[in-house]
Amino acid sequence: EGAEGYVCDDGFEREEAEVVCRHLGLELRGFSTSAEMVGDATIVMDDLSCTSSAEDVSQCWYLTDHDCSNFEGVRISCVGDGA
Repeated sequence: EGAEGYVCDDGFEREEAEVVCRHLGLELRGFSTSAEMVGDATIVMDDLSCTSSAEDVSQCWYLTDHDCSNFEGVRISCVGDGA
């Protein structure tokens, strides 16, 4: 929806990280959970759940209401030339 912010790590696994990178036209290099969210820490997605066939985040399920602290963010590293 064009919102900018953090993704909470609740239920976040490799499959979700791969979809995020794919959405950007990149490949997953690595990811970590329990990352500190700094600044305003607006959380725009919680309980993100993607199938392996999802091409982008719009095809995933998630909540916009959250129960996350500032130490439940995800950090994703993607590589490639981009879309």
